[in-house]
Amino acid sequence: MDLELQLKTAMKMISLSGDGRCQIQTALNYMMEGKIDAAADELNKANELIKEAHIIQTQVIQKAMAKENKESAELLFAHAQDTLMTINSEYNTAVQMMAMYQLLNARLCRLEDALFEKDK
Repeated sequence: MDLELQLKTAMKMISLSGDGRCQIQTALNYMMEGKIDAAADELNKANELIKEAHIIQTQVIQKAMAKENKESAELLFAHAQDTLMTINSEYNTAVQMMAMYQLLNARLCRLEDALFEKDK
């Protein structure tokens, strides 16, 4: 792939991914406002953008791997690094979600205890 095409392809992937991130941020804002249906719609939009970027990425990697040269090895290593960073980010998000779940669960348990005490 020539340099100009590589740059255009990379910019397209960055643009789609960035637009997906904006949709996710909007979804999070809707969640904070209790607008769950609107949040779900934004997440669906984000997912479509991310899928489109992923298709482009997969096509580029497949073409590069068919050549089996230094460039393809470098691209594969960059993809491996990207995958590691993505999984690390997902792990950090899951840790935060666990803390939120534990906080909400503790609050619900206290509320249930208070309601059951009131009924006695």
